[in-house]
Amino acid sequence: MRISRIYVEFSLAAERKYPLPTETIHYLTRVLRLRNGAKLILFDGGGDEYPATLHINGKRDVQVYTAAAQHVRRESPLELSLALTVSRGERMDFSVQKAVELGAQRIVPLLSEFGVVRLSGDRAQRRLSHWQKIAVHASEQCGRTGITEILPLTPLSEYLQTPAGNYQRWVLDPAGKALRAFKGKTVAAAELLIGPEGGLSDREVEEARAADWNTVSLGPRILRAETAVVAGLTALQLLYGDLATPVQN
Repeated sequence: MRISRIYVEFSLAAERKYPLPTETIHYLTRVLRLRNGAKLILFDGGGDEYPATLHINGKRDVQVYTAAAQHVRRESPLELSLALTVSRGERMDFSVQKAVELGAQRIVPLLSEFGVVRLSGDRAQRRLSHWQKIAVHASEQCGRTGITEILPLTPLSEYLQTPAGNYQRWVLDPAGKALRAFKGKTVAAAELLIGPEGGLSDREVEEARAADWNTVSLGPRILRAETAVVAGLTALQLLYGDLATPVQN
């Protein structure tokens, strides 16, 4: 039987009892229908997992008791960032989920010239919170011990001017080089920029080039934005990450 993995927002230690927040209690007891004594795996984003036992003393009195920490290594050695123009509804949700599964450590939601979604104010904050929850659940399900950070919503033209830091930066463009052209590079941190389904404007592509973003193509076929997320991040993990290495815990 599969043991549920649960992320908690407080720091964990071995052989301790912790009360659980109401939302987590509801999920464990009402959605998963777990009973007293059920086994769990907890993680706090710090890199370790903690086997735990569920103690149900009442509807609102639910605690977990942790065992010794288990040191696991499921985070990619490639520091991976996805800069993504916001798409509609389930397409954006899918993109966030798959980016987490493929090891992205942060996601930057962007507003671009040809993007069809416009967000601001409270609505933007609600969407950011929604995407962060999706990222947390994706980490719980795929076995990651880190939590992907969803950065604030940013206009693309503004984001293109931010410092690269350690990132090697690529922007998807049908006229760009094939990604294999960069195969010989040593890359420890990579950032991939994906525009909306209508593509980036010529002006935005030129701004990216001027800011030292490399233009790259994923082949001759036109990909949906959410397909490009999966294809692009997979290609980067194969070239510079851990998709080509044996699985180790």
